[in-house]
Amino acid sequence: PDVLDRIRRAEVVFPALHGGDGEDGHIQAALDLLKIPYALSGHAASALAMDKGTSKRIMRSAGVPTPDWLQVTWSRRQHEASGLALEENPTLVRLRDRAAQELGFPVVVKLNAAGSSVGVAIVEDPANFTAEFARVVAAAPGPRVEVLIEEFIPGRELTGSVFLGRRLPLVEIKPREGFY
Repeated sequence: PDVLDRIRRAEVVFPALHGGDGEDGHIQAALDLLKIPYALSGHAASALAMDKGTSKRIMRSAGVPTPDWLQVTWSRRQHEASGLALEENPTLVRLRDRAAQELGFPVVVKLNAAGSSVGVAIVEDPANFTAEFARVVAAAPGPRVEVLIEEFIPGRELTGSVFLGRRLPLVEIKPREGFY
């Protein structure tokens, strides 16, 4: 039998998928359309959580502290049509200067709607901003890319989960040396 037939016969689905397609609500929405019950968050909550900018606005409106940020849409076509090298792109130069003024360096440059380890750079020196920005946008498909430039907050990164009402152990996330 094909995959769809097997899914339709399932009593409940546990979508243990990680990253964009597994966490952005698409799988959950398909299961909702098929009226197949599943564990964990629904499609709307999953989509909101994957959108970092929207999540930050919701958290801030609820009084939850979150680092300051800028959110921009980068058009590959518009940049390519300019014929300029990335370092010479006046929009990117203004963005770097705005980030320096409003957030200060170092900053975190990351894709707005990708997994937590996809398209992320910690930029300590403003001179490296354009190259790191280019590396981040290269990690995203499509002609338009949503990017967050966020105030860097040093410290340990921990993640925690609750499963079936039980708190699971905290896990510390440590990037490999030289890899952000």
